[in-house]
Amino acid sequence: MSSPPPPSLRALQAASIAILTSTAGLSASLSFFVIPRLLESPTPVLIRQFSRMLSAAHAALPLPLVLPSLLHAYLAYRLPGRARLLYAAAAALTLSALPYTSAAMMPINRKMLAKARAVEAAGAGAGDVLVEEITADEAETAHALADSWALRNLYRPAVAFAAGAIGLYAALS
Repeated sequence: MSSPPPPSLRALQAASIAILTSTAGLSASLSFFVIPRLLESPTPVLIRQFSRMLSAAHAALPLPLVLPSLLHAYLAYRLPGRARLLYAAAAALTLSALPYTSAAMMPINRKMLAKARAVEAAGAGAGDVLVEEITADEAETAHALADSWALRNLYRPAVAFAAGAIGLYAALS
């Protein structure tokens, strides 16, 4: 039986698990609670609020995805045997959210931010008629984009939770 890791590594294990599981909950809440409420809004309001949600999420979520992957990579480097493989897998899984976000989420973000700029340029009293002219293509309506964003966003909390669970398993084994 191997000796338990030193308290400093235990603290890193706990921090990575706490950060990842908290991030999973926060990110999932955007898809399960925020976007459905936005979809109930008139188009100009949805566009403005989606833009504000993106700004808040960009301020809060990137670090909780990068930091745990670095912690897991360090733990994989420091701990021997099976734990090394588990932490390496958790680090890779966590980091997979970054290219996924760039490929799957950023195109939607750019389209919605362009719509937000168009609504702001049109003025506060733009109304639905102007927004319908801006979003004439049905597949590109603000509501369809927000719905697509919510679905695609589910990958990020899933991998954060899975990486946290792998980290917990590695810490307990």
